[in-house]
Amino acid sequence: MKEALQEIIHFAFQQLDYHRLEADIVTLNTDSMQLAKSLQMKEEGIKEESYL
Repeated sequence: MKEALQEIIHFAFQQLDYHRLEADIVTLNTDSMQLAKSLQMKEEGIKEESYL
């Protein structure tokens, strides 16, 4: 999974000229939180409510 996301991130920034990506992760999903951090993503905020 990590390798696939690295390729997608690279493509988004290099080919599509994106400047920012966002991951909407349920905070209780610790595996996804760790994966995002391992991809050098940083936590900027937490939603107070969700549509789950």
